[in-house]
Amino acid sequence: MLTFALLIAGVGGVKATKLYATYGTPADNGSWDAENKTYSWTGNTNNLMTVFQFPNGELADYTSLHLNISATGPRVCFMKGGSALSTIVFGSAGDKNIVLSEHENTKNLDLSQVTHISFGGNTGSGSVVLTNMYLQKPMSLRWADDGTAEIDLTDLTASGGFSLNDQTGVLTGTGESGSLKINFPTGGVDLSALTGFSVTYTGDNLFNNFEIGDGTTNKGFWSQVTGRDDLNQYMTVGNVGAPTAITNWKWNNNSTASTMTISSIKLKAGVIKANPSGEVSIETLERKYYEGGEWKTGKVSYSYGNNIDTPIGDGNATQDEYIDLSNYKEIRLYVSKGDVRIFVVKEESFTPTADGYILTKDGVKQNGQWNGIQDTEHKLVKNGDYYYITIDDLKAACNGQAKLICVKAEYGQTVDISKVVVVGDSDYDYSISGSGVLSLSALAALADIDATSIDATGITATTSLSTANPNCLIVANDGMVSNTKNVIVGSTCANLELVDGKPFKAPAAFTATNAKFTKTVTDAGYATMVIPFGVATLPEGVEVYELSDVDGETIISCNVDAITKECPVMIKAAAGSYNFTAAGAEIAATAEGVVTNGLLNGGYATITVDADANNYVLQKNGDDVNFYLVTGTAATVKPFRAYLTAPTSARELTLNFGETTGISAALMNSDERIVKSEVYNLNGQRIAAPQKGLYIVNGKKVIVK
Repeated sequence: MLTFALLIAGVGGVKATKLYATYGTPADNGSWDAENKTYSWTGNTNNLMTVFQFPNGELADYTSLHLNISATGPRVCFMKGGSALSTIVFGSAGDKNIVLSEHENTKNLDLSQVTHISFGGNTGSGSVVLTNMYLQKPMSLRWADDGTAEIDLTDLTASGGFSLNDQTGVLTGTGESGSLKINFPTGGVDLSALTGFSVTYTGDNLFNNFEIGDGTTNKGFWSQVTGRDDLNQYMTVGNVGAPTAITNWKWNNNSTASTMTISSIKLKAGVIKANPSGEVSIETLERKYYEGGEWKTGKVSYSYGNNIDTPIGDGNATQDEYIDLSNYKEIRLYVSKGDVRIFVVKEESFTPTADGYILTKDGVKQNGQWNGIQDTEHKLVKNGDYYYITIDDLKAACNGQAKLICVKAEYGQTVDISKVVVVGDSDYDYSISGSGVLSLSALAALADIDATSIDATGITATTSLSTANPNCLIVANDGMVSNTKNVIVGSTCANLELVDGKPFKAPAAFTATNAKFTKTVTDAGYATMVIPFGVATLPEGVEVYELSDVDGETIISCNVDAITKECPVMIKAAAGSYNFTAAGAEIAATAEGVVTNGLLNGGYATITVDADANNYVLQKNGDDVNFYLVTGTAATVKPFRAYLTAPTSARELTLNFGETTGISAALMNSDERIVKSEVYNLNGQRIAAPQKGLYIVNGKKVIVK
């Protein structure tokens, strides 16, 4: 039985997945001593022992193989059935870390073809102690919104004068100089935004300094200053700056043997974070502060994390700085431990030394000593993992003011706080702000397949944002988002590219310098479509029709040579994908509900089509393509498509493109009503000025004399 060891750090940690070897029954001429982890063999054939099995090609998911051997001579074989696809023979003892994509014997190997990995002797007879053999997948740092990520201890490798138990975190020093390495398998980890780290431990202090760099010649030193559980006390020095990888932590231990137990190793970096639906991170707002006898404008001062007393503001309880919340609906303070209080401006006009208010979960306190509850009606309210108060309540309690001085822990407490946000009106699904690596909240926002718009104007350094919904619009400042499509700067989108079947919503009007919509037609040969921009020139091989009326069980259609924006139409084409394009397209803010053109109703979100309400959806039934009545239960129509509503309850309505069959009730007419109507010839082409002959007007045959 194969054993999987999944070692996953908590939120904000490093996700490391290892598959440890399972030592089974060796083949002929081999034996395994499980208690002493010793493998012995005689001869050089038929002595292999299967240590990993991959019934479904799972080896392709792993990037490196790790093992420790006590002697020379053994081999690892990558097997397919009874044949070895590749073999690695070890000519020395010690730790063996094989990057599968780089090792000479495995870099060209199709890992998905490997059914099992075996271990055994290579020549003659011998024995070897085999310890800690495992396969590892690439790691990815999981950054919390407070900019921290925790390294799993199983990703550490000790060497030289150190030995490490990666399960217990116990690091033992022999008294000799040694090093502790973080093992980042192929796949890498982006550390370009790294700003600091902390190590929490008990026992002897084995740290003096360590080497850090990018794996080449760019090396420097980070040094411990004082204390040992504060990210801000470990900062970059030397010439390395912000590293791209941690290659070697070189800690010189004490001159005598000593032991320490590491409980956590945390990294800190600048992050990009996301807030849903109108939430705005408070650190992206404007701060007013008093300096040199005048009020100035700057960035909000903040610090998130564990045991924080003052995450926002200077905490002096004097009004020498504030953040104006007047234009928002609510303030939310996300906490995992402890209670919070907020200091708020008291007077409409004030000086930096004036008194203020304190709001807590018990109510509003005021006066110079900040004691005595004055108002128990207006208070911070707990809602799940955050406290909140509406801005209206805040103003009601504070003389109409909504100017935040600072956020602090409640009296005599400490508080774990992850973020403070304000909530306002927003037409966007998410707001994304900051610079550095993508936090968990940002990754979640980008992975939301239903997200149609993201406000990224809070991003302060150029980055690329990959959205799960290909139609998602990103509003950003010039040069801050490097995506080549669907980025709006100001009111202009250089390249708008939309696809069928995925949601779309423009929160505000904009101009697309180049616009493209890709539509796939199946072998049915027909499709419905509605797009937010007009198309003057149709793709080759595409016919477009508007559906105006029904005659019995037949749909009356009119062929058009262009597409009007927001007007659902029918398409007739061979199976394939077609691009509908426009230049300088004016895109309106997307209205709620459906848009209608003749009999067709469409939209840019999934539409629920009511049953038993004269509604029809396009379907292929065998070789027939018709509109079928929705009965019994509601149907759904995907974005950029349409359904039909007609004044009939026929089970199905047939298509009649470019034919006169089914068009009846010919009228002899030549008055001005023809001029004011849409007139088509018998081929379904619109005619601006009809001459004598037979035409179709409002779905009826008309003879013009």
